[in-house]
Amino acid sequence: MRRPLIAQVAADFEKAEGEDRANEKKLVDEFRAASRSHQALGTPAPDSPLPQLKQIQQQRDDRAMQARSQLKALLGDDAFESLEIFIHGSMGRAKHIILPVPLGAKNGGPQ
Repeated sequence: MRRPLIAQVAADFEKAEGEDRANEKKLVDEFRAASRSHQALGTPAPDSPLPQLKQIQQQRDDRAMQARSQLKALLGDDAFESLEIFIHGSMGRAKHIILPVPLGAKNGGPQ
């Protein structure tokens, strides 16, 4: 029974990520088109989509932490720790990505 639930967490996460990517692309494409139009007309540039992009990124970070918590609850502590070891060992620590620390996590310790 655990396996379908885990697959559903992953599928839901991937679907939402795809929607976020599409929304980000739409915002950037619209901004670029408006910028070109304003430049050609000599009018002031449109407002930056940065606030909306930051909001989407915050939602993405929150969703990642929620999915992580769901997986940990479904797998249990031992299996989840094994999964983390496997992921970090095979894919690296993704040092360029900074995820928010879950509430209640100790600094520097396992989460």
